[in-house]
Amino acid sequence: MNRLVLLRCGLFGAASYKEIAVLLGCLGARTLALKANASLYSDRIVVVLSGCAAANGRRYGESDVILSDGYPRSVEADADCELLLISPRRIQELCRNACFAHRAALKGLVRLSMESEPIPVS
Repeated sequence: MNRLVLLRCGLFGAASYKEIAVLLGCLGARTLALKANASLYSDRIVVVLSGCAAANGRRYGESDVILSDGYPRSVEADADCELLLISPRRIQELCRNACFAHRAALKGLVRLSMESEPIPVS
């Protein structure tokens, strides 16, 4: 996984790479390679690790976070990309270790959700 992409990602706040790596294990995060023009239907929080993808009528590049609004949505690869999938529930539940990185991710999730544009309802 690209260390710089994770450090730039707003979801993890000021956590170090080592803290992020521990957190990803705690959250059961997994990576997925998606070929160009392929799509994924998911209710997970998606971090674009490489390439670019589109969702919610918007394009996302490296270190961008595609938030889950609680409902599954389609994420489409504009080019070959690698995605990190994280369960929103696992972030919202504090781990038994109550690690710094988990608290930082929870704060990052709240901040990102407040900054994100509302999704138009059609």
